[in-house]
Amino acid sequence: MFAGSAIWFPAAGNERCDSLGNGRIRQIYISGPLWTKSHALDDPLMAAGNRNVRIHLSQQCFDLLADAMCAYSKRTGRFQTMRMTVQRACERLQSHGISKEELDLFLSEFPVDGDITVWLEVSPKWSADYDALRDKVKKIGDRQGIDKILVPLAVYLAERHNLI
Repeated sequence: MFAGSAIWFPAAGNERCDSLGNGRIRQIYISGPLWTKSHALDDPLMAAGNRNVRIHLSQQCFDLLADAMCAYSKRTGRFQTMRMTVQRACERLQSHGISKEELDLFLSEFPVDGDITVWLEVSPKWSADYDALRDKVKKIGDRQGIDKILVPLAVYLAERHNLI
């Protein structure tokens, strides 16, 4: 599929052309493909210095992130992306911290593993907050896949404590 434009001329002179049936295409401009072979969801591009975190979440964790994104958007009166929501949660949880009991409570309420692929772009602007929180979760939890626990956990705790 290609993006492009065409110039349409009526069949006779300068008459008005209400339907495309009587005319002809005089020139077509093809400006390039609409998408490349590797679709953005499979291989997202990122700016210099950023890193992409790919996690596979359960439906429950995905719903938690979507609901938090919606609630945060309504509170701020501006559309908030998942990255903005997670970034805000990580920033606000720095002073609050995470306990082992909160982690265990979260894991008992929400199954984490799932088939829904989510990409999170972590920029240098907030990577220190993300990494600090990641280290805390790694320290208190003896589990693999810290990122897939951290992302929904950060949003869960920030919502629970009214931080976002």
